Amino acid sequence: MITVVINLIFFIKILILLASVPVSMQITGFIARKLKLKLHPIDFKKFFIDNKRIFGDGKSIEGSLVGVLSSIVLSVFLDVNIKLAFLIGIGAVFGDIFESFIKRRIGKERGEDWYPWDSIDFYIGAVLFSQLWNYIKIIEIIVIGIILIFIHPIMTKVAKILGIKEVK
Repeated sequence: MITVVINLIFFIKILILLASVPVSMQITGFIARKLKLKLHPIDFKKFFIDNKRIFGDGKSIEGSLVGVLSSIVLSVFLDVNIKLAFLIGIGAVFGDIFESFIKRRIGKERGEDWYPWDSIDFYIGAVLFSQLWNYIKIIEIIVIGIILIFIHPIMTKVAKILGIKEVK
């Protein structure tokens, strides 16, 4: 019984770390818009060979750094291995950026819903990076993925309603 509770607590901590990355990235953009600050696009406004932006203005250097940092800072409060938190943070950012690259290629606009990929892009990146050191068990990976597919669209709708997530 104690093992189940410990595993559940660890599972919840990982879910919090994972969810903190896209949320903190969106909040960074929201704050920048409110304060009229210029963020620096991670693609430096460059175009790919198809004459479309590589990632778009929605993916910034500042947002990416804050996303990774949020996971690391939370890991201290949640008592989670900092290396794991870093891998989750960097993986989630890379997953989100890769999904933006694909969205630009298929003509999806910034902020346009693309279910279920919007719900699992950061998750897939975090899983791939965290598996470099086998920190997360396969059963935890599966359960977290299932939860995110249902929870993330709700979080996104709330962020849009509150004006945190910008839709162009």
